[in-house]
Amino acid sequence: MARSDRTAFNNVMVQQILQYLEEVPVRQRLMFVMKHQEGLTYEEIADYFGTSVGTVKRTVFRLVEKLREKFHSPGIIITEGSNARLPEVP
Repeated sequence: MARSDRTAFNNVMVQQILQYLEEVPVRQRLMFVMKHQEGLTYEEIADYFGTSVGTVKRTVFRLVEKLREKFHSPGIIITEGSNARLPEVP
């Protein structure tokens, strides 16, 4: 895939992900954004919500799994160690 095609594809994917995130409960969305957009640790997120680190990890993991299922594409590989960030949306 050419660089411009990849950029266009990524932009469409980000828009679709952001649209999907509007449909999930606010708490789940906030935990996901705090982890993957803001780069906070699980501990920081747990402190913010007054919950356990395990709860935050499960919540974020389940939402990532839902995203993988919804946007599954054979050419896309999401690795557990990556901390992908969504671009700022005006």
